Amino acid sequence: MNDLLQAIADRLAWDLDSSTSVEIHLDARITRHGTAFSGEQSFDTIKEHYIEEVGGGRFYEMRGQSGDRVVIMSRYYSDGTRCADVQFSSVNPDQQQTIMINRQFALENGTDRRNVPAPLRAFYVGRSPLHQALPRGELLGKLEILGRPGVQVLFREDKQPSAQAQVIILDEATGIPMKIDGFRNEADRQNQKPWWTWTASSLEQINGRTFPIKSKTSNYDADGNLMLSTEYDVQSIKFNQSYAASTFWPVYQPEAMVYDNIEQRVIAEPTPKPLPPPAPPVPPVVTTKTIEAVPPADWSSTVSPLALGLGVAVLLAAGVLLWRRR
Repeated sequence: MNDLLQAIADRLAWDLDSSTSVEIHLDARITRHGTAFSGEQSFDTIKEHYIEEVGGGRFYEMRGQSGDRVVIMSRYYSDGTRCADVQFSSVNPDQQQTIMINRQFALENGTDRRNVPAPLRAFYVGRSPLHQALPRGELLGKLEILGRPGVQVLFREDKQPSAQAQVIILDEATGIPMKIDGFRNEADRQNQKPWWTWTASSLEQINGRTFPIKSKTSNYDADGNLMLSTEYDVQSIKFNQSYAASTFWPVYQPEAMVYDNIEQRVIAEPTPKPLPPPAPPVPPVVTTKTIEAVPPADWSSTVSPLALGLGVAVLLAAGVLLWRRR
C-alpha cells in the first residue's frame, strides 16, 4: 500500500478503534428536485438517533416529521446476536405496530452497505471501516478541499447497494472523509457523472475528535439531473459512554404483532383493546299535566310548556344515541 495511505490508515485506526461506543443525534432535511418524485411529501425532516457499542449493541431511531408533527417512526435494535425492526402506527407514532426479529440490522439485509447515519457512513466503504478498506484503495492524487490539503482515493466495484465505483477525498492531516462520489460504472467516473455525492461542509472538534458536523448528500438520475438532496446537521455526538443492555432490545407493547423471522414463528399477536362498558339504562321521563275542565279562551298558556317538554325529550334521546355511538 502507498506510504501516505498507510499513514492515514494508521491514524484513523488509532482514532476509531480507541472508541468503545458512539452516540449521535442529527437532523436530516430533505429537498426534492424536478419531477422525479410524484405526490405530496408527507415529511421534510428526519430526526435520527443512533447508538453503537463495541459489544455489538446497536440502536437506531428515525422520526419523519412535518414541522413538529411526527408522521412516521421506525426503530432498529441489535443485542449483538439478533436484531429487531420496530415499525410504529401512522395514526399514533408512539404505538408499536409490527416487530420483526432478524439476523441483519435495519436495512443491511441483502446489501453490503453499512446502515448508519450518513456522517458516520462516510467512515465505511461498504461494511468495512475506512482504515481497513484503505489497503485496497488506489491513490489518485492530492487536491485542496475546504481550504485544507486532501488526498483522493479510488475504490472500484464496491457493492453498496449495487456495484459502483467510489472516490473518497480524505483530509490529509486527520484522515477524516471530506467528500465521497459514487458512480454507477467506470465510464460515469471518467465523465465525472456521479450517481450520488456526500460532501462535508464543516469539520469541528468534539470531545477531542474531529468530525464533519454539517454535510450534504445529493442523488442524481442517469442523465445527471439532481433528484434529491439531504442536509445533515449533527446536534450532538458522544464517545465512550456506557449503556444498559435494555437499550438494545425493544419492550413489546400489547398492540404489536411480533414475528421471529429467524425461527419462522409468531411470538405475540396484538391484544385488542377492551371495548368501553355499555351505556347505563336511561330512566323514562314522566310528565304530569293537569287539564282544567273548562278550556281557556287562549291556548298559548299550554303550548309553551308542551313545546319545552317535547324539546327536552328530543335532546335527551339524541344525547343517549350519541353517547352509545362513541
